[in-house]
Amino acid sequence: MKKLALYFSILCLFVNCSGNSNLSITKEGNSNFSKTKEVLGYYINAEKNIEKKIVTTDMLKDFNYPIILVETDNIIKQMLLLPMTQRENYFNYTSGSGQSLTMQGALVTKTNGFNAYLISAKANENSPLTTLTKIVNWPLEDVINYSFITPDFQFENIKVKCKNKFSSKENVLILENKILLNKVKQRCSSKKGDYDNYYWVNDDGTIVKSEQYLIYPKIFIKVTKVKN
Repeated sequence: MKKLALYFSILCLFVNCSGNSNLSITKEGNSNFSKTKEVLGYYINAEKNIEKKIVTTDMLKDFNYPIILVETDNIIKQMLLLPMTQRENYFNYTSGSGQSLTMQGALVTKTNGFNAYLISAKANENSPLTTLTKIVNWPLEDVINYSFITPDFQFENIKVKCKNKFSSKENVLILENKILLNKVKQRCSSKKGDYDNYYWVNDDGTIVKSEQYLIYPKIFIKVTKVKN
C-alpha cells in the first residue's frame, strides 16, 4: 500500500492532479493517461530495462516538471530522473527506483545507485559548468576536484585539469528533435589518466547535453535535458 501511494505521489508530480487535469475521461484523456502510464512505468522500472527505450517529446508534453535523461555505459543504461529538491544551484534528481544524481548547474557532483561512488565534485569558482556563462565568455581551462568512496570505504580524491576546445555548431538530436548547439570538448588530465568530456551548449551558456567521464570507476554519464 505504501508503494502504491508513493507511485501515485510521483504520478501527481508529473501531471496536474487538480480538477482541471488533462486526464479527464475522454478519448484524448485516455490517450494522455496511456502516455503518462508508459513514462511512469519507465521512470519506476528503469533499473530493470536492459535495452534502451525510445522516449519522445509527445510522451512528455503533459508533464509539468523538468526531466533529464541519464545514460551510462555501466549497469544503468538509460533512465528518466526528475528534480526532487533544490538548494541554491544544486539540484537533486531521482528515479522511481532509487537512483539519484546531484548536479551543480550541469556538473555531476554526487551519484547514488550508478556504481560510480562519487560523493562530491567541485569546479573552479564561476566555472561555466556551474554558473550560466555565455559561450563566448567560456574560459580556456577549468579545474575539477572529485572525491570518490572506494570499496574499502576510503576516500579517493582526484584533481582534474581540463582544457576547453570549441568546435563549430552542430545539430544535436534531443529526443527526436535536432537542435543547433555549440560543441565544447574538454581534454582532461589527472593522476588516473587522461580523458575527454563533451558539452553541447546554447549561445547563452545553457548546457543542454553533456558526456562526463568519472575517472575513478571509469564510467561515462550522459545527461540530457529533455523537458524544461
